[in-house]
Amino acid sequence: MGIVEKTHAAAPSTLADVDRFRLRRFVEALGDDGLVLLLRWRYALDYDAIARTLGVSVAAAQRRHSRALERLRATLPDLFRDDIG
Repeated sequence: MGIVEKTHAAAPSTLADVDRFRLRRFVEALGDDGLVLLLRWRYALDYDAIARTLGVSVAAAQRRHSRALERLRATLPDLFRDDIG
């Protein structure tokens, strides 16, 4: 594969790709709070499993998740639509 193909393959090509890219960058920037989102959403772990994985209490895992969601909604509001049922 040549350089042109590699560059093209790495560039987001649809709005959904752009949204995923923006979300991934945001989650990475959150550090441990972002890791909680990743574990919850990508790997469907419950708070008990997240707490064990991170070595924190269940309450701490829940607080981190809540804090990360709050920051996500404030930073990338266009990714959340109120009309979704």
